[in-house]
Amino acid sequence: MHIENNNISVSVLCVTYNHECYIARALDSFLAQEVDFLYEIIVADDCSTDNTLNILRSYEAKFPEIIRVLSTNKNLGAIENGRRTFSAGRGKYFSMCDGDDFFIDTKKLQISYDFMESDESLSMVFTPALVVDENTGKEKIRNRY
Repeated sequence: MHIENNNISVSVLCVTYNHECYIARALDSFLAQEVDFLYEIIVADDCSTDNTLNILRSYEAKFPEIIRVLSTNKNLGAIENGRRTFSAGRGKYFSMCDGDDFFIDTKKLQISYDFMESDESLSMVFTPALVVDENTGKEKIRNRY
């Protein structure tokens, strides 16, 4: 399926660098979204030195109609990698999630999209995040309502 630029409602933007252990979970959470609109997933790898790019390419090959991978031959740094990710987005709205994070709700995009569409004066929405320290298992909620 070919998606025309003007038909994409949401671009999921993901920046990644050496996220081999996490990127599949992130992509799976993006692909699991239950929506009634077209969305794309753009992942910008910043010249990872681990297996991240290979994992991304395998997902891109399985889901070429929705996933686009941006790669580079040199490390650009977080700011420039983020810039090129935003520049590649074709959606009306952008949803950001780093490569070592993931969506925990399969309706996250639909809920955010519906909220944005409900009031044209809105320019952004955010959701709380559950932050887990992988070493200690300690959890905290960031961005509470």
